Amino acid sequence: MSFDITFGRVESLPPGIYDAVVDSAELKDTRYGEKILFDFTVPEYGARIPGWAKPSTHPKSNSYRWSTAINAAIKANGRFTPEDVVGRKCRLELDVYVDSEGDKKNKIVRVLPAEE
Repeated sequence: MSFDITFGRVESLPPGIYDAVVDSAELKDTRYGEKILFDFTVPEYGARIPGWAKPSTHPKSNSYRWSTAINAAIKANGRFTPEDVVGRKCRLELDVYVDSEGDKKNKIVRVLPAEE
């Protein structure tokens, strides 16, 4: 039996703003309740950046802010599905934090609309 495994970028990206693409948006059951896992890719660096958001309709929630930055039509519709964001371009403002195991990881500060 043969296989081919491609490993992604291990080190975090420096703080800054990066062009990204939404790979997926899935509702996950976590120990903190249901959350949406947004998977972003920063193609220039081959980096995968995950981001968690509560599935809230409040305008200050990450799910609202992120989805409407990715697809402006969502604001008018008042709702979104994964199909409304997956495959779309955006920009990510990233920072770096140290996790409980001492590893540096990226944190999404903001999701911004893609530059035209």
